[in-house]
This record gives sequence, structure tokens and C-alpha cells, in this order.
Amino acid sequence: MTRSASSWPRYARVPLFLPVPLRDRRDGWSYERQVRFIGFLAETGSVAEAAARVGMSRMAAYRLRRCEGAESLAHAWDAVIALHRGRDVPQRKVTLGELPEHAFAGPVRIAMRRGRFLRARRKPGNSALLQFLRRLDAAERRGGIGAGK
Repeated sequence: MTRSASSWPRYARVPLFLPVPLRDRRDGWSYERQVRFIGFLAETGSVAEAAARVGMSRMAAYRLRRCEGAESLAHAWDAVIALHRGRDVPQRKVTLGELPEHAFAGPVRIAMRRGRFLRARRKPGNSALLQFLRRLDAAERRGGIGAGK
């Protein structure tokens, strides 16, 4: 059973994610294209349709998903597809490698309105910054960082 995005429960939202860090190319997967792709994927539930709306192919989208550093994007992708199919969305923890970007640049938040992709925003999070600092302090206490002063 597929459900339209407008029938999603209020709490069922596109999870926060980090775009895949890639070299900027006019014809490639820019930050903006990746964000819009996830937004249109949430709107349509179709990888081919979402990729076409951002000017890319379905195969290019799957190649992007397999890139190194695409774990966050892949989780958002899986969550959106699960929502369209009426399934539960699994939770995902932020890895240590992603934490600095969550703290300083912030994850992407997709805004939907009445089942349509509206916009994307990126805002650094104070809680991510505090968690990052706690992990740095713990690593320093263990002797992992700054031990050779």
C-alpha cells in the first residue's frame, strides 16, 4: 500500500541528513542537487522521477548513493521510501566522522507542505557541538588528542 506524502502522520518527516561531499561540477551532484533530489524523492516516492526533476539519471542517483561518505544521504533516502511504503523508519545514530559537520555546518532539514517539497535549510546544532566537544574531551583524557604537548 502506498501513501501520498500528504497523508503521512505529522511526526513522519524526512530525517536530517548531510549531503555527500563531492567536487563541485556544473553537471554533477552539487549540494543543491542532492538536497532537491531528497526533497523530490519525498514528494514523489520515485527515484527516477526525483532524479529527472534535478536533471540527473536514475543510475547517477544510485552511483551517488554508493559513494564514500553517502551514509547519511542513503539513510534519508531509505527513510523516505519507507514512509511512502507505509513502513517504520529506522533510527540512525550520527557517526563520529559526521559530528563536526553536524556541529559547524548543520544537517539539511527538508521542509514539506501538503506533500510537496517546499525548501531545504541547513542550521548548525548546539547539541551536536556540545556532543562533539564532549567526545574531544574524552579522547584527550584517554591520551588520543594533544597528548604530546
